[in-house]
Amino acid sequence: MNVQRPEISKIDGAIEHASKKLKKASDQASKAAIDVDEYEKKLAQLEKDKSLAEKAKEKHRKEQEKLKQEKGISLGAEDLEEYNRLCVLSPCLSLPF
Repeated sequence: MNVQRPEISKIDGAIEHASKKLKKASDQASKAAIDVDEYEKKLAQLEKDKSLAEKAKEKHRKEQEKLKQEKGISLGAEDLEEYNRLCVLSPCLSLPF
């Protein structure tokens, strides 16, 4: 008959407990690594979406500026510079906008 001493039984229990904790921690680490990968993919997609939205915004702004200039609603760079120069020289003639 194989009888274990009480000290060995306690040590075996501690080893079993530590092994279970190690496996649980390892499983959690694996899940966390998967989560990190998923979040990195989502982050990359959001960065692409942001870049696309910024490009669309800039394109729209340029189109609107072009339409304003074509319809005479806004001043071109040279005309705006001349307007500002005249406003400085003759503040009483400047129009409030």
